[in-house]
Amino acid sequence: MFTEAQAGSYVLLDAAYDRMQLPFEPALFCVTTVISRPEPGRAVLDAGSKALATDQGLPVPVLPGLRVLGLSDEHACLAVLPGVSLTVGDKVFLIPSHVDPTVNLHDALYVYDGARLDRWPVDGRRVTPPL
Repeated sequence: MFTEAQAGSYVLLDAAYDRMQLPFEPALFCVTTVISRPEPGRAVLDAGSKALATDQGLPVPVLPGLRVLGLSDEHACLAVLPGVSLTVGDKVFLIPSHVDPTVNLHDALYVYDGARLDRWPVDGRRVTPPL
């Protein structure tokens, strides 16, 4: 039984928290683009393990009828159910499986409050010093 949620993580949530059915909605998404539809039941996105941490599993698409099958370094392969309209150039929102290490992979977050888009630098990002 869980008795607490980490203060930093629960604000954004992720797919791991979402599986716990907490009374919150995810607020962090990775916006990807469909770059290929090699066959009717499959699509390829322009984000992979360099953009999305996988230590808690695969990211979860927001759009019903899609499922992430796997990630390579720079791409995600999706299963697309019949009837789901998805074409090259479409945006697909993914809920990261684990927000903390996913945020660490990026220089900034883009925050939209319904009226304005802001860029927030990820100041605490761990950057490997040069050799």
